[in-house]
Amino acid sequence: WLSGIMIRRQTEFWWLCLVMGVGLQGLSAVSPSENNSVHVAFAAIYFVGGATFLTGIAIEAYRACRSKMFHPLFKREVKPQHVFRVFWTVCVFCWCCVLGVILEVLGVFGKHSETQIAYFELSGLVCLIYSFWYIGSIVDA
Repeated sequence: WLSGIMIRRQTEFWWLCLVMGVGLQGLSAVSPSENNSVHVAFAAIYFVGGATFLTGIAIEAYRACRSKMFHPLFKREVKPQHVFRVFWTVCVFCWCCVLGVILEVLGVFGKHSETQIAYFELSGLVCLIYSFWYIGSIVDA
C-alpha cells in the first residue's frame, strides 16, 4: 500500500514516510539509557512525521470527497467521506498526543515524569499502528 501512495502524482506527502523511517531507525539505534536527548529527538521526528502523514491522508480523503480524480487512490468499495472522518479524528488525536508531550516536558501537568510521557507515547503509537493497518485495507495498490 505504501508504494501505491508513493507512485501517484497527486499525493505530495510521500516523502514523510522517509522522515518517519529515519525517526524509527534512530529510535531503534539509540536507547534512552545511552543518550536520552538523541532518543527524544528521534521520537519527535517519528511522531511529528506520523501525525503529518495522517494529516496528509485526511487531506487526500477530503479531496476525494470533492473530486472524482482522487478516487483511484482508494478501493472502489471505500467511501471517501468515511476515510476523511476516520483520518481527521486520528490526526487530531495524534496532534493532541504530540501537544501533550510538549506540555508535559514544559511542566504544565506538574513535575516531569517519564511515566506520564509514556502514556502519550503509547497512545500515539497505538493510533499510528491502527492507522497504518487501516491504510493498508483502503488504498488500492
